[in-house]
Amino acid sequence: MKKKVLVFILFIISLQAQVTLCYKQNWSDLSKIEQIPLDGGECGSKKSVTQMKNGGWIIKDIQMKKSKNGYDFTYIFEKKSNNSLTITNLKKQLVKIKKEEEAKLKLTKLKKDIKEGEIIYKNKCQECHGSKGELSPYNNSRKLNEMSLDEIKTAIRDYGLNQKDNGTAFVMQPYLVVDRDLEKIYKYLKEVNKK
Repeated sequence: MKKKVLVFILFIISLQAQVTLCYKQNWSDLSKIEQIPLDGGECGSKKSVTQMKNGGWIIKDIQMKKSKNGYDFTYIFEKKSNNSLTITNLKKQLVKIKKEEEAKLKLTKLKKDIKEGEIIYKNKCQECHGSKGELSPYNNSRKLNEMSLDEIKTAIRDYGLNQKDNGTAFVMQPYLVVDRDLEKIYKYLKEVNKK
């Protein structure tokens, strides 16, 4: 995720502003420097400082050096792009990326849990409870696909503590499952019963 965020930030920075460098060499009339066309960059010997400013460019830096026949001027202009984002919008985009990454991780974990739940269910539960938890074993147990996760956990706990015995508790003893595996089984049953 860090690599994606870095690429995104660099992309945003590239969108935020255009930068260009314009210059004029050996210019002697300081009073007219802003009205004469500058060379190079976006100025292209056609636009003056004033025209650049009117076009939405701002002066980021000016360098002036004495030359043989006057002065050499270098202007660095910056123009905010129409696509520029505020810091608030940038933060919102970063939060969105983070949420998307978290959602992908949750989905990956859910798929893994469902697959593991399927394996556990088929090995320990399916024979008595049916392929989708739709059977009521021995006609004295509720259908798993109609029970909540808490109800399943409570039933398994009660079987394990010998607090629930409707004549079949001894059958359940070898099939007792820990809570994290029950959660995976539950997710699997929810998934398989969607179809």
